[in-house]
Amino acid sequence: MTLFAVVASIGGAIHFPFIGLLGIAVPLHMFGQLRGTYALSWRGALRRTAALLVFSCVALALFAGALLSVELG
Repeated sequence: MTLFAVVASIGGAIHFPFIGLLGIAVPLHMFGQLRGTYALSWRGALRRTAALLVFSCVALALFAGALLSVELG
């Protein structure tokens, strides 16, 4: 994931035209890992990928809120 962030940053800095399409790579990678690791069906892997995306966004929001509270308080 760190390599992904570096590639996205460099691509944005050099104005690569399709850098936004890299955003789909993370959910596709998570889907493939869940499906292959746990031998899930397409539907099961899709549901778990959606749940994982929701929980990761919540964790990111909580982390950002904690950083802001430390900085402002």
